[in-house]
Order: sequence, then structure tokens, then C-alpha cells
Amino acid sequence: MWYSNGTVSVTNGQKLVTGAGTDFVSNVLAGQGFVGPDGKPIEIEQVVSATQIMLRTAYLGASQSGAIYSIFPTQSVMKDVADGVASLIQSFASVRDGIGAGLVDDGTAALPGLRFGADQDTGIYRTGNNSIGFSTGGVERWRINATGILTVSQGAASDIRAVLARGVSDPNFELITRNGGAGSADGTEQARVGLRYSTSDAWLSGLRFLRGATATDGTMCLDVAGTETMRLLSAGNIMMGATVTGANFDGKLNIAGRVHVRTAGVTQMLWNTDTTGDNVWARFGSEGTFTLRGSIQFNRSGGMVSYNTTSDYRAKDVLGPIEDSGALIDALNPIMGKMKGATMARPMFIAHEVQEVAPYAVTGQKDAEDADGLAIMQQMDASALIPLLVAEIKALRQRANAHDAHLDSIAFQLDEANVRITALEAS
Repeated sequence: MWYSNGTVSVTNGQKLVTGAGTDFVSNVLAGQGFVGPDGKPIEIEQVVSATQIMLRTAYLGASQSGAIYSIFPTQSVMKDVADGVASLIQSFASVRDGIGAGLVDDGTAALPGLRFGADQDTGIYRTGNNSIGFSTGGVERWRINATGILTVSQGAASDIRAVLARGVSDPNFELITRNGGAGSADGTEQARVGLRYSTSDAWLSGLRFLRGATATDGTMCLDVAGTETMRLLSAGNIMMGATVTGANFDGKLNIAGRVHVRTAGVTQMLWNTDTTGDNVWARFGSEGTFTLRGSIQFNRSGGMVSYNTTSDYRAKDVLGPIEDSGALIDALNPIMGKMKGATMARPMFIAHEVQEVAPYAVTGQKDAEDADGLAIMQQMDASALIPLLVAEIKALRQRANAHDAHLDSIAFQLDEANVRITALEAS
């Protein structure tokens, strides 16, 4: 939003601009552009006070007092946001290199490496090379050694079905281990540990161990309510909601479903270690067969983080130029406001007002609520309005050029008239 309240005084060769009737502190940021009475833009280096700003370079026009001026926003704010996001992403390496890659600490029986937030002394931990232990209450209950032998409470190997515990209120619920099938082909079940209901032998929840391509290779599956919910492949790939990798679905963590992340600190960090070419951090797709819709990447040649939306001509039906851009822009209602919980006022739009003019820039509906009566907030993509601004700027330039040509014509006619007047006066 342009700012031009009050007037300014400028001095040729000086950087300091002094205002009258201005409030630079509340409305101007360093990095924005100043256009003085000479009509030339200069970057603002510092907001000194409500009535003074410092330019990055000296004002070269004629000195004036009480002059009109304009201050306009630039892309510097977007760069600051991009720098902040880049810093946020770079601070998440430990999660990416740890649980994000399917890796956890070794842990102990008292503090397992893979444990529960509400039960820190229960879980799975590494007891040695190629050996894992299971503990409850900080005490080891099971151990699987390098040869695949399962021991219970440091007892004998459980290479046959064994009932480890029964339910108190319903003893038909049994925690068991049992052999898998007789097959030795890749993908055949070799053993399982978990819960069954004994009267029907129904498999409820637990771990199933599948043989891999070799005797030392394999897959671990987690079942809940008789259905597989997660699979850990031998290469370290974690599958959730799916059993095999595929095109655009072959990372260390593959989830066919929603992902919710909740933390009090940094939520995510993505670190692309490539040192040449562009660094792609994320790609966004839709449809049954992956269709690219956007991406976030570091544009190495431009030295900036790019937030991209697919804009390839092959994905578009071109209908013609934008018409009535001025009317659409006039219908928008930018305001100064402050988000609830924020401490700083800034220029902004109201989503449902923009939706009436440019519905493609807004998601959600005004006053929408979920089943619990909680507000479903509308969101908008302000960048969707950029084509309107460009179209209107082009239209303004065309009109300005036409006015310039008309003024040139008038000036020429005035020059001719002056020549004739001079000739008449001389006669």
C-alpha cells in the first residue's frame, strides 16, 4: 500500500527527508521506495522517526519544502520472510537425520530409544549388534538376538507359540509369539508377536516379521485391529497406509494419509545437501497419478527461496488478456489491521471481501464452523492478485504514454505559436 500523507522537505545532495503531517514509524519500512518531487525512486535505508527517514543514496533533485511524495512497498518484505523460512528449515536437521530417517537412539531398558510420551520407561531399545529388547516398567521383558531367537525375560528361546500374558477381565485376550508360515520366499511371514483372541484365534494387533530376499533381510509390519498400519522395510523405508514404494513414493518415510505434527518448538526442518543446481525441498502434487502443483526450492542462480505454483503453458487454457483490471482492483478493499495475538499493524485484506472480487484467491467460506462449533478460518493467497496488478500497471503505462504524446503535441503547438508571436512583435 502506497503512503503519501502530509508533505516532505528534501535537499539536493542530502539523504535526510523531513516530513510534515507524516507518521513514518507506523506506515513505512526500511527497504521500501521513496519518490520525491523529482519523480525518481530511491530506496529507504532507515526510518528515523515519525517525521524523518534516511535514504540509501542522496536526493539529486532540486531542494524543495512542502512537496508531495509517495512511498511504495517493495519485495524486501518477501525476502525477509524467505530468509526466516530458510533459517527455520535449516534448524530441523536433528529430526531429519534421526526419526525422520527411521533412526532412534539405542536407549536402555529404563529409557528405551523408541518409547511412548506418556510412558517413558516402556518401549523398544537396542541391546547390542543386531539385537533388540522390549521393556515395560523399565525392565527387559523380551529380547531378539542376532540369529532371530526371541527370549522372554531372559528365558529360553521362544521358537514356538507361547502365551506371554492374558487379560484380567477377559482371559481370552492373549499376548503371544508364534511362528510364521513354512515358506522361505521373499515376503513370507516368519514370526509374529502380538495380541490374539483365543476362542477364534483372531489376530488383533502386533508385529509380523517377513523374510526378505536373503536370510538376513526382511520387513517388519505393525498391525492394529487385524489390519497393517505401518511397515518398516529392510532399506529403512517406513510405510504407513501402503506396503510398497513407487514413483514419487520412495522416501525414507512414506505415508498414504494425513500427517499431523504438533510440537512446542520448530515443527519441521528440510535440509537438501546438494551443492550444485537448485535445491528442491518439497514438491506438492494431486490426483491418483502424481500431478505436480507446486514446490519449494532454493533457486541457486537467483540466490533465493522460490515458492512455486505450476504455471506451465501446457497446464493452461489461455482465454485472452485481463479486462477491467482497474474495476477489479477498485473493488478490493485493502485495510490497515492487526491479527489477533499480533503486536504490529500492517496492510491486509479481509478474505471474504476479496472472495467476492477474486474467489480464486480465497479458500473456505465466511463464518464456517466445524462440528464442534469452532471457527474454520478462511485463507487467501495474495500472490493470486499479482496478475491483476501487472495488468493494471500496463494499462496505466499505456495511458501515461498517451498523455505524454498528447503533451508533446501541445508543447510543439505552443512552440509554433511562440514563433509566430515573436515574428508579429518584430514586424
